[in-house]
Amino acid sequence: VELNFGKPAYAFREWWPSLLPIVIMVFIDTLMNRTAVMLLGWDGYVKDAGIFSAAANMAMLIALPRVAVSSAFAPTIARLSAHNDVARLQTVFAKATILSCAGGLALAMPLLMFTETIFHLLGNGFSSGVELTRILVVGQLIGVAAGPQQQLLTMAGHERAAATLMAVSAVINILGCIAGIALDGVVGAAISTSAMLIFWSISQAVYIHVRLGILPGVGWTVKARVRSEQSDKVL
Repeated sequence: VELNFGKPAYAFREWWPSLLPIVIMVFIDTLMNRTAVMLLGWDGYVKDAGIFSAAANMAMLIALPRVAVSSAFAPTIARLSAHNDVARLQTVFAKATILSCAGGLALAMPLLMFTETIFHLLGNGFSSGVELTRILVVGQLIGVAAGPQQQLLTMAGHERAAATLMAVSAVINILGCIAGIALDGVVGAAISTSAMLIFWSISQAVYIHVRLGILPGVGWTVKARVRSEQSDKVL
């Protein structure tokens, strides 16, 4: 068997426009995860910053299923988007969202049940982390219920929009945390962070529906089921 070795070719011009938005998203993601901690430390809430960090890390566990689902469905989303197969893309995204939501709920339930036990093991000084974790879990649950929206936008060629929405959410988070800390300290920071996650999820969902013609996965599934039941009644 003879192998012919060709000169490597790189489609630099094709992937270069997507590079900057993706780099920006990676940077903003890191910033968003640490905004409240940095601002709490800046305002002198050093102890609370440590407790918030522990609570945030626990709440972020709920997002792990969405990350796994995003990686698994990314090639399929890219292929269907390239062929402009909106119907199948809607179905695939709905399935991805259901898996993401189910995985998030499976982690959230025991976490909420044993939050007090976990923080008790960390020490009496971490008792305030129970309330923070529960507040942050709400935002994370809304995020996983919306599905892997950022991955959908990126794989469908809307990475600039994804980066823009993420940047706007990050700015809102910074301003919200500043106001929240001034009003209610670490609890205000938690509420602001959770509210930002909800805003980010809703803004992405609206963009996806308007520009891609796709409804958020769970919402589409419920709507499709209602339509199916109505059709059965007519028949």
